[in-house]
Amino acid sequence: LANLSGGRVSQACKALQSAGDHRTALLVAQVGGGGEVSRMVQQQLDRWTEVKADNNIKQERIKLLSLVADSPVWVSTTGPVNTCSDLDWPRALASHLWYLTHPLSSVGDALHEFELAWRGTGPHGPYCSAPAPAYLGDQGAIGQPALATDLRYQLLRLYCDRSTAIEQLVDPSSHTGDRLDSRLGWLVSRVVEVLGYRHMADHARDRMHRDTASQAERVGLWQWSVFILQHIEDVG
Repeated sequence: LANLSGGRVSQACKALQSAGDHRTALLVAQVGGGGEVSRMVQQQLDRWTEVKADNNIKQERIKLLSLVADSPVWVSTTGPVNTCSDLDWPRALASHLWYLTHPLSSVGDALHEFELAWRGTGPHGPYCSAPAPAYLGDQGAIGQPALATDLRYQLLRLYCDRSTAIEQLVDPSSHTGDRLDSRLGWLVSRVVEVLGYRHMADHARDRMHRDTASQAERVGLWQWSVFILQHIEDVG
């Protein structure tokens, strides 16, 4: 599972073969392919649950086979088995992109399924961690809302939906606990603007320029402060 959560399917198969589990290695080699393989594995899990044979199977193996069956949460005899329970949000999102959506699905499709998963608005309820920034620690755990949304997640949202608000994306809370540190937000705003995302409100853009310039001036970098201020468009 650790290998699969990092996209290392070959290493996962080799580890299973080294342990003598050749049949499971053959199944894992086809993970994310959908179609007949996932349907057959899902039928097998159904049969085990029906006769309560899954009580004798380790939960880690159930998670592995559930992933092959394209099922993020499997309702076993002893309760739900969540394939994303031990994953941080980037790995949970990657699992949706690689294994839990159709092979022809887009990044936007995987992002939508992941959003249903962490918001709990899908058929399985909440089963993924919310995309909270690392500085928030345990906030954003499964079933718990986060006070802020990670910058990386918002960049993916912007890639899939051009109407995503840039103001929230460049806010310091998306990547740092220091609300006065606008360095990264300023750099990201410049990059996305060059890429054609220019729908940030003028007053928010000007405030960001002034905040970043003030931060540079406080540490003695007045030349860079002047450079940043030059980005303010004076319509007068």
